[in-house]
Amino acid sequence: EEREKEQIKPDALVAKGAGAAATAGAAAAAALSSDTGANIMLVYSDLLSTYPILTKAGTAAFLAVAGDAIAQTALPEAYDVARGAAFFIFGYVYTGALQHFWFEFLNENINYSLISMEPSSPIGPVIISLYKMFANQFLMVPLVYVPLFFALTGVLQGLTPHESFLRAKDLYVRLVTRNWIFWLPIQFVQFYFVHPDWQILYVCVAGIIWTAILSVIGGGVKKKEVENLSILLSEGPDEIHVDLAEGVPPRRSSSRM
Repeated sequence: EEREKEQIKPDALVAKGAGAAATAGAAAAAALSSDTGANIMLVYSDLLSTYPILTKAGTAAFLAVAGDAIAQTALPEAYDVARGAAFFIFGYVYTGALQHFWFEFLNENINYSLISMEPSSPIGPVIISLYKMFANQFLMVPLVYVPLFFALTGVLQGLTPHESFLRAKDLYVRLVTRNWIFWLPIQFVQFYFVHPDWQILYVCVAGIIWTAILSVIGGGVKKKEVENLSILLSEGPDEIHVDLAEGVPPRRSSSRM
């Protein structure tokens, strides 16, 4: 019974964090309405117009590394360069570049004609946002994002394909479930309120909060589990805390500062 209670706590913390992330996003939007914030917003907007993919990919990579660096401060080991590189590459390739095209596809193709509603419908924007949210969370995340994460980080962490498969097999359902708890409300806000040009930045900022939540969760696990702590995933939907399956080595070689 105590074990069950321990398992509930992380999910409850994740759910609370989703609300905190949405609130933080609203606060950030308010801050950008100031003169200084407006100037920063203008410069960034120009970059988005001129170099949309590079700007979004660079932003995602930088914030992914920053979020992981914050999370690593909760660990007793020195900063793990290889892990930081994994965050950089995954943030650049998936969160920034791939999601640029994916979000663009969702925003252009999920419309009133698709859902057979009139543009004047008062609930139309809500329904469209829900369609986009479900398409991302129940198609892209479980079928592309999580498998890509396990494949890429497995290579960068020095795992064999078989070891990466065992880790994915052991953790897949838990990771996807906690991802949904946090990111479903976050991404509804994204598609309903946030302009398409700023959606990558929005999910990256929310991702930093997600990383902090997972660091707190990781601090409460048993010593043996702490020893197996390997990766803090950045997705930007979807950053996910990962423990290696028992018996799978954390990595074959380590690069540390």
